[in-house]
Amino acid sequence: MSNAETLKAQAQQVSTRKGLLLVSWLCQIVVAGIFGMTLWFKFTGAPEAVWIFEELGVDPTGRLLAGGIEALVVILILIPRTAIFGALLAFGVMIAAIAAHLLVIGITTPVFSPDGTIQPIEDGNADLFLLAVITAASSLIVILIRWKAAAER
Repeated sequence: MSNAETLKAQAQQVSTRKGLLLVSWLCQIVVAGIFGMTLWFKFTGAPEAVWIFEELGVDPTGRLLAGGIEALVVILILIPRTAIFGALLAFGVMIAAIAAHLLVIGITTPVFSPDGTIQPIEDGNADLFLLAVITAASSLIVILIRWKAAAER
C-alpha cells in the first residue's frame, strides 16, 4: 500500500469515528431529554406516573426510585467518560419498562384530563411505550458506539 493510500485510509477512519461520535451524541441527547422529561412526572406525582406504578403495585417507592435512577442516567450519559454506563443503565431501565408495558400495563395507557380524571382506556395512546422503545434503541446505539471506541483505544 502506498503512502497516499495509507493516508486516505487513515483519513476515512477518522471521518468514520467522528461520524459515529456524532451519532452517539445525538442518541445521548435523546436519552437525556426523554429521561429528563419523564423523571419530572415521577417526582411531581403526575397522575399518569402514579397510575402506572399503582398498576405495578410499587407506588410511591418504585416511582420515586425510578425517577432517581433516571436522574442518574441523565447525568451519566452526558459525561463522555461515563456515557456508556449511563446508556447501560438506561437500556436496562427501558427493557424493564417495555416488559412492564407488555406484561402488566398494556401498550396503550390511559389519558388523564387536566383535573386528573382518567379517560376510558380506548381513548388512551401508546406514547409512553413508544418513548420506551425509542430510548432503549438510542441507549443501545450509544452502548455499541462507545464500546467499539473504548476497544479501539
